[in-house]
Amino acid sequence: MLNSAKKTTSIKINLKAFSSNILKYYVTSFFTVFKTKSIQVTNQPVKYKSLTLLRSPQKYKRAQEHYQLKVHKSTLIIQDVNVSNLMFILANKPHGVQVTIKIQEHAI
Repeated sequence: MLNSAKKTTSIKINLKAFSSNILKYYVTSFFTVFKTKSIQVTNQPVKYKSLTLLRSPQKYKRAQEHYQLKVHKSTLIIQDVNVSNLMFILANKPHGVQVTIKIQEHAI
């Protein structure tokens, strides 16, 4: 016999951005489009990359410039997704946000 268990699909969306304001704006747009309580948001720690450059290549070794690049990450898990809403929000994503999508099926 076939297994007659119901399957639900959930989508895991990983977001990356250099600006925390853009990332927060994009996450709130998910809540406004889907209008459901079945969205779980997990903010992950900020990763820092630092770079040090010398101001003068021949002399004054102590004169350096320091730069820091921050990468903000967030993970969204959405249950029972409407595909047309998902395609709409992915088509209107702001510049500077990287999106990775994984689809998972769960048997009840």
